[in-house]
Amino acid sequence: MRNAAFCLLLTTFGARAAEPPPPPPAASGSWTVRVHLVTDDQRVELRRFADHAFVCKAPCGVEVPVQRGEQFRLEGQGLNPSEPGRVRANQR
Repeated sequence: MRNAAFCLLLTTFGARAAEPPPPPPAASGSWTVRVHLVTDDQRVELRRFADHAFVCKAPCGVEVPVQRGEQFRLEGQGLNPSEPGRVRANQR
């Protein structure tokens, strides 16, 4: 069986200088992240865990709205799904 390597990069977006800064993620409970899903196996998909909603399929680079505590997982046809994981706000 072929092993697949996954790289999931999540980054938060900063506000532009002309816009007032948004409240910190922990205060608002929601934010937007950019997801980069990179793998040589194009069956891999990122889905929301609670409702199984499709987010993106590898390779992808998309902005994703996230709620505090929301979980995601990697899965795909013929693949064992990953354990659910959370996106955490950067505490500065």
